Amino acid sequence: MHDYLMANPRPVAHYGAKRSAALSNVAIFLTLHFPIGVLFYQNSSLATLHALSTLGLGFYFALVANRQDMVIATVAYIAGSEVLWRMTDAAIFWETGKYSLCLLLAIMFIRNKGSHTRGFFTAPIAFILLLTPGVLMTLYDYDFSIARRAVSFNLSGPLSVAIGALAMSQVRLSQRQIQRVILAAVGPLLSIASITLFTTYTSDDIKWTGSSNFITSGGYGPNQVSSALSVGALLLFYLMILNKQRTLFRVFLFALMVLCGVQSVMTFSRTGIYLVLGSISAVLLLFMFQGKRSTIRNPYLLAAAFIGALMMAGVNLNEFTEGALQKRYQDTTSTHRYEIALSDLELFRRNPIFGVGVGQAPFERNFFSYTASHTELTRMLAEHGLFGLAAVLILLWILFQNYRKKIKPADKALALGVSVWIVLFLLVSGMRLAMPGFLFGLITLALAGRTVRLRPAASPPPPESPRDHGPGDA
Repeated sequence: MHDYLMANPRPVAHYGAKRSAALSNVAIFLTLHFPIGVLFYQNSSLATLHALSTLGLGFYFALVANRQDMVIATVAYIAGSEVLWRMTDAAIFWETGKYSLCLLLAIMFIRNKGSHTRGFFTAPIAFILLLTPGVLMTLYDYDFSIARRAVSFNLSGPLSVAIGALAMSQVRLSQRQIQRVILAAVGPLLSIASITLFTTYTSDDIKWTGSSNFITSGGYGPNQVSSALSVGALLLFYLMILNKQRTLFRVFLFALMVLCGVQSVMTFSRTGIYLVLGSISAVLLLFMFQGKRSTIRNPYLLAAAFIGALMMAGVNLNEFTEGALQKRYQDTTSTHRYEIALSDLELFRRNPIFGVGVGQAPFERNFFSYTASHTELTRMLAEHGLFGLAAVLILLWILFQNYRKKIKPADKALALGVSVWIVLFLLVSGMRLAMPGFLFGLITLALAGRTVRLRPAASPPPPESPRDHGPGDA
């Protein structure tokens, strides 16, 4: 490479200019999502148009252009936009995010036949088949319209996870393309942050209590908003430790990461900050064991700076909230998640083979009846019995298989951090979002492209750059 660069100095200068322009485009793309969020919040028609346009673009890439990379980028954007569309009252049905993810990836999978990673091909299919008996029980015992709603609410999430892992594990993308996918997910998550920021500092009637706050959550469910913002912080963390961006651009990404973290804290839902800190901690432990073999840039320093920034912001925000913020995060209760999970396990003990049927746990449990479970793993045991247990083991097996492969430290960091986020999310928030399905696919996508040996080209082109590609190349 050194000989090539010495003999061809002009392409290096050209690359530097091209890279600067690309970084500027990324910054513009991310920054534009701040006013977009506020506009959608004030005008739901614009949110509806945005949703329909995004879906239309996805179907164009899947059906007409047959661009796998752009289909996956659109799916990432949809997963990031799901909470945004819900909180801005876009005129689309509730499960649009999950079902559009399933449909777009299914079309992509069918149009691009062939299996490159057979282990990932069979596991997602087995996962869905194991949930079928619980569906049949509900369809048999209840009116079709009631059964349909129960199945849709409870199984659209598992279906998106299965199709995400199945379809995306068959695709090979470059590091640059994967970064485009991640950036596509981050964009609408920043719109969510802008809405929460707008409602927090423009509302005159916020009441600070020891519970989750709907006003500081943009008028929508604090649990889902804080979870979405935690994904934004985690993905930005991954982009920063992976690449050698210019210092100013790294500062820009870090500011966005801190903003997502702060706004997640300000929802007063503890879920989001626990998810991102748990995931980052797992990544740091990974680097600790890898030692000098890791080529990742300053993960410890970045994590320390992030936590320090949150603590500094927390001091000021605690004064702003009249001390309510500190009281909220000193509260260690599980808001009845633990008791509901125990009730689910009791249902599993009484109905060990088939469970009680999809969507029936809230009506069968003795504690908090008519309340949906927040713990997906215990819900699957209660409603699917031993079939649900087998399905849970398959999910964990997929995550473990992703991690144990011989891959680059950057890919292993992505696999571990995202896997921890998924498991924690399933423990406290069920599968109410399309994000777990996208993230399952993302880690199988990232690893499939690095564990398959490609045939070398007859005449390999000269290297594009003397440095690693960063997200600005997206």
